[in-house]
Amino acid sequence: MTANEVTPKLKGLIIENIHTPVQNQDKLWSDNPDGEDLAECYMQCVKDCAEESGLRPCGILL
Repeated sequence: MTANEVTPKLKGLIIENIHTPVQNQDKLWSDNPDGEDLAECYMQCVKDCAEESGLRPCGILL
């Protein structure tokens, strides 16, 4: 990281939520592979945001 790069973590910001794909969101509550796949997609979004921002997600088992 260069001196000009400042991550949200270094600025003291807290990320409360993120935007994820909304296609087929009703399947999240399905007890089948479609629901499991969508849940995994959402968890991957959280992982990707955490990696990109340099933050560690709180309270989520990834």
